[in-house]
Amino acid sequence: MKREFQYNGKTVGYYCIAFTLNDTTQRYEKQPMIRDFKKIPTDLKIEETIDPKIRIRSEYLLRGRQVNGKCTLHLGLEKSTIQKMYRSALNDPKKSEVHIILSDDYKKMTIYVFNNFRVQRPARPMFQREFIKHL
Repeated sequence: MKREFQYNGKTVGYYCIAFTLNDTTQRYEKQPMIRDFKKIPTDLKIEETIDPKIRIRSEYLLRGRQVNGKCTLHLGLEKSTIQKMYRSALNDPKKSEVHIILSDDYKKMTIYVFNNFRVQRPARPMFQREFIKHL
């Protein structure tokens, strides 16, 4: 379901997608919900970044399963100033802003997708603090 929050006097729409860790597969599985946002696969895995070129910006990768030799989702994750919060490391202004919050025990993951909305690098910490207040 699409939700909204106010940021710098603008209404920003976002999607909230909840996942729970499957202890057997070590993959996060999407929780039942109205499937109105289909860009995020139903199961994901967080892995450490191995490639040193990627590791410069992203300590972790959020990956979907391989389908026909292609990964259904592949996002580099940057650490935030807020504990257990990460954001996508995509720098393309045409892409969506993606923020991820993990529970203290890492059993739950919530993904927030701000479709067609980007925050410039210097403003990201303020945006994240404002969004956490909104939650």
